[in-house]
Amino acid sequence: SDGGPKIIVGGSWLNAGEGVFVMQPLYRYFIGIYHWLFGQSAFAQHMADAWCVLGAATLIASLIVKFRLSSSIAFFASTIYLIINFISAFRYHIGRGLVENHAMIFMLLAAWYLYRSREGGGYYRIIMATLCGVLGYWMRQDHLGAIAGLAFLALEPVEGVKKRWKGDC
Repeated sequence: SDGGPKIIVGGSWLNAGEGVFVMQPLYRYFIGIYHWLFGQSAFAQHMADAWCVLGAATLIASLIVKFRLSSSIAFFASTIYLIINFISAFRYHIGRGLVENHAMIFMLLAAWYLYRSREGGGYYRIIMATLCGVLGYWMRQDHLGAIAGLAFLALEPVEGVKKRWKGDC
């Protein structure tokens, strides 16, 4: 039972429609915003899951290109991700009101912003990566290890902290 309609119709923004969090807390706010924007139909929620999968495939391809691998590897990796989500048993999770697809897009956005922060751009990209990482954590608390591991994307192997780890200082 998602708290989305209770948040919007009942106005219970602070407790997310329930006194105790039974499910992941942030996702019910996304559902509430979907209901606020598109009405009480679950169609927007189903479409958001599909768009999160497609967006994740695009971000995977973009990260692979940023890692300077070939475009054919980027194509095959994103295609494999789409095959896993649309052909295997995972396709039954799309549009079911589960948080996995939304959490995945935020984790990939955090990785994308962290890797782009290596190119420059000031603190804006670090702040965006942190915000996406926090949103990804609030979507699924068990992804904390993966989100914390993304911080290593911001480190250059020959400069910064890793240089000290290697003992080259």
